[in-house]
Amino acid sequence: MFATDSFLSAEIAYRQDKIRKDYGVRRWTRVRADDTQK
Repeated sequence: MFATDSFLSAEIAYRQDKIRKDYGVRRWTRVRADDTQK
């Protein structure tokens, strides 16, 4: 049971880190697009 819990927590942490990086990249590309339009 503990092995499953640790695996789940690692999976969640990995997904959150991936989502955070992807969100940061999208936000920066959106800001750059807005700057070029002005």
